Amino acid sequence: MKNTEPLISTEELIKSLKTWIKESNPEALEVIDYESKSIEDEINICLHVDKIESRLTNLIDRNFPDNEEKFYEAILFIKEKHEWQFRDENTPYYCHLMLTAIYCFENWGWENEVLASLLHDTLEDTGVTYNELVELFWKEVANLVKLVSFSVDWEVINEEEYYSNIQKSPQALLIKWADRLSNIYSTMFTQNQEWKNWYFDRTRKQVIPLIKDLYLDLAKKIEEVIIYLENNSLSKEQEKRILNLKKIKEIKENIMKK
Repeated sequence: MKNTEPLISTEELIKSLKTWIKESNPEALEVIDYESKSIEDEINICLHVDKIESRLTNLIDRNFPDNEEKFYEAILFIKEKHEWQFRDENTPYYCHLMLTAIYCFENWGWENEVLASLLHDTLEDTGVTYNELVELFWKEVANLVKLVSFSVDWEVINEEEYYSNIQKSPQALLIKWADRLSNIYSTMFTQNQEWKNWYFDRTRKQVIPLIKDLYLDLAKKIEEVIIYLENNSLSKEQEKRILNLKKIKEIKENIMKK
């Protein structure tokens, strides 16, 4: 039987690359310093809009100076289209899109993948059309967003076709992984334990098998986070932060009603 496991893990590859860069061009090392944060750190960051935005803008400024205008257009676009949507942790929905883009980039996604990660819910959740994405950004990005969407131009895609299409594209698989990782982190703030257990089970049966052949380390990362969440609960500080975010959310919703 053929061994499908990678010859070198992502972590080892990054370490080797950083060693090579340090020897050849030490000043460049800071630009691609992708050291993983702890699960606890990542969960805490989910509760801080300013830290999420700062992390993303630093990533863009350092790595995409030639196309940074297009990335900032995408950020403004998702803020407008998802303006009144919120996450379980009471942060604006666009924080999830930003985190998806960050996770995608930190695991070897590049311009098209990062842009598509930012935009990945626009076709499915906001009424934006495929042609609109092509016109505003470019076709490669629109195609990736289309691949990771359950509905496009109001046409619903059945689940079997959806996962089959994603599996054919390494780029779409990476975006799907980053999207699911962000959603998994967010379940820490979900009070519905039954739904949370269902989501973990669904992830283990559908998403992890989908990506593990191509991205074994990333599949293991999702399982690692799930196990952490199954065995930990919110801290008092996190609960307090969520209540503060809820108050901010309620103020925004009251403004909308006026």
